[in-house]
Amino acid sequence: ELGYHAGYRYAHDEEGAFAAGEVYLPPEIAVLSAREMPDRFSVRHDNVGKHYRYSIDNNRMHDPFLLRYAWFIRKPLDRQAMREGAAILLGTHDFSAFEGQNTTPMNPVKTMYSITLHERGHVLDIDVVGDGFLYHMVRNIAGGLVDLGLHRLTPERFREILASGDRTQLGATAPAQGLCLETVFYDEGELKGRIAELEGE
Repeated sequence: ELGYHAGYRYAHDEEGAFAAGEVYLPPEIAVLSAREMPDRFSVRHDNVGKHYRYSIDNNRMHDPFLLRYAWFIRKPLDRQAMREGAAILLGTHDFSAFEGQNTTPMNPVKTMYSITLHERGHVLDIDVVGDGFLYHMVRNIAGGLVDLGLHRLTPERFREILASGDRTQLGATAPAQGLCLETVFYDEGELKGRIAELEGE
């Protein structure tokens, strides 16, 4: 997704170029470690979950330093309404209503383990942890929760949209700059630890 960010990512290095320092990377990317894995290991298919964060700058005046990393929304957001919407999405559902348009077909049934909201001053973070995600899914979740926070949707209507599987019933996709892939998990213990950390804050 053009314009979004990523924290820690994993990559295949079949030739050992990363470990040997024989690959050119732009200064925005750094290789922190490299280790050998079984031949059949797949970065994409062997993970047990992912953690995305979507950040919103909810303030009367925008912060110039956050323009590349958060969606600026001037009107106050109703946090409780957003949390009610997040609870609706927990568990296993067909998330077709939250899928980006014109995307490669894939199984729309996904499980959301945790969706939490956290305050950092005037920044509101939406942390989403699940077993997999459709294209634009987290941005559409963020957009839907914002519509709840602005009272453009009710929780009941939000639930109906999820059940409908119809993307046209949901509002606009949240802009890319607020999205960050925080972590891809390959260990169940680390996944559970992150969920406990997010839900304990």
